[in-house]
Formats: sequence, structure tokens, C-alpha cells
Amino acid sequence: MPIDGTASDVYIHYQNGVSFLTDSGASYTGLGDLAGKKVIGFKGAESIIPGLADHTGSFGDYREVTDQITQSRSLFGGRVDAIIGDGMLFAEYNQQLRGQSDLRFDPNQSVTFKAVFDSSPYTMAFRNAAHAADFNRCFKELDADGTISRINTAWVDKYRDSLGESYLGY
Repeated sequence: MPIDGTASDVYIHYQNGVSFLTDSGASYTGLGDLAGKKVIGFKGAESIIPGLADHTGSFGDYREVTDQITQSRSLFGGRVDAIIGDGMLFAEYNQQLRGQSDLRFDPNQSVTFKAVFDSSPYTMAFRNAAHAADFNRCFKELDADGTISRINTAWVDKYRDSLGESYLGY
């Protein structure tokens, strides 16, 4: 989104894809595989994820919800077949549900994530151009010495059980 200020270089990528219950027997490797299925996306997904809007008409049902933990509840509760969104965000909401005891579904069901979209690069905006330059310099230093990769790998590993090997190459 265009906003005032000086944009940094890309510092983070979101990896949107399809998450589904592993035991469903599904194998969603592309949006065409979701034809006839009940699918939930995050609010604004159709306008943010390139190509998604071209396919949602073939889905059996498609909704976008603001509260993303509702996505997890819907999948584990059997109300939808698949979730479209960033795999790590979805995995974190699943983790939060595992800590609750008053659920009418099993939040420990195995989930599979497939990265069916290109990753989405994001920048940060700074009011002060010098701050943007400092941020870029520091980020490049951390990237060059492997710190960024180690941080990303540690976070992906935390959710490896559902992210598998298709989350941003980590």
C-alpha cells in the first residue's frame, strides 16, 4: 500500500498458501484443486493475493474473515476444507487453540501447508529517510552474517509440523 515516507528495502516476505487437515486425504497443489471446496481467506485476500480472485468463483463457498483464529476453528471443526493465508500465521493461531480446554474439536489434528502462491515482499516506511537508510544498512549486515536466516529458520522450525518444507524455502 502506498503511504507517505521513505520505503525500506524488502525486509520480510509472507508466504501465502493453502492449509488443510492432513487426514482429509486432500492434495491441494494449486487453486484449481479447491474447485467445489469450502474455503476461508483472511480479510482482503482476494485483492492482495495475485490470481486468487480469478478462482474463488469455482469454490463451493468462499468467505473472508477478519479474525484469523476463526479460520483455525472452522478448519478443525470441519466447517471448511481449506484456509488461504500465510502458513506461519495460521500455524500460530493453531498453537494458541491448543492451549484452550473448552473446545468442541481437536486442535491437535495434523495440518498440511502448501505454498501455492509466490511469496509477498514487504517494506517498512520511515518518516525520516536517514532512518530508512540506517535500517537498510543494519538489515543487510544481519543478512550477510546469517543472522536473518537463523532467525527465520528458528521460527519456521517452531511450526515445522504444519509448514513442512514449502514455507519460504526454510
